[in-house]
Amino acid sequence: MKYAFIVGLVLGGVYIFATQMVLNELKGIAYYYQNAEQIADNIAQSTK
Repeated sequence: MKYAFIVGLVLGGVYIFATQMVLNELKGIAYYYQNAEQIADNIAQSTK
């Protein structure tokens, strides 16, 4: 029983860590695309 509890804790920790990493990746990608749009706009403005 104690062993199952430890395994549960480890799996829970891994799951939380993985979801945090995925969320950070998605935030980073969203941030990059927002900036990419702004950069594209800036380039379009400067080439006028």
